[in-house]
Amino acid sequence: MRLLHIDSGRIYRGGQKQVFLLIRNLKKKNIPQFLACPENSPLGKRTADLVDGFFPLASSNIGRLFQKGKLHHFIAENNIDIVHAHDSHSHSLMILAKQKEDDFPLIVTRRSSGEIKFGSKTKYLKYKIHYIAISEHIRSQLLSGNVAA
Repeated sequence: MRLLHIDSGRIYRGGQKQVFLLIRNLKKKNIPQFLACPENSPLGKRTADLVDGFFPLASSNIGRLFQKGKLHHFIAENNIDIVHAHDSHSHSLMILAKQKEDDFPLIVTRRSSGEIKFGSKTKYLKYKIHYIAISEHIRSQLLSGNVAA
């Protein structure tokens, strides 16, 4: 299994710490891992010795939109089996980077406790995505937004 983690955070907070810990612990299991994050981000620096490849994300949402084709090519070139989007912006980017619905399995970690409202329904319901909810409350929010268990 070859795994791509994607995180758009430019600073190191709780979500990035969770990504770092996941990468570190999967490294111990000899799972090939790749990381897409802003080039000079603290997460990129902390994981440089742990990942097998790196894709430098633009620091702005607009810049990342222009990278979707290159990111799709990176996934294919590195034979990525699973993409794990660790934040909302990464989730949106990966949906745009998919050229076909079954291009690659997408896992999304949801940390936000907000309701899934009309504007987010397309992103959360249209694509075959597997979700990891970091709490029971967030799980219940996903379920109440009609996301499959």
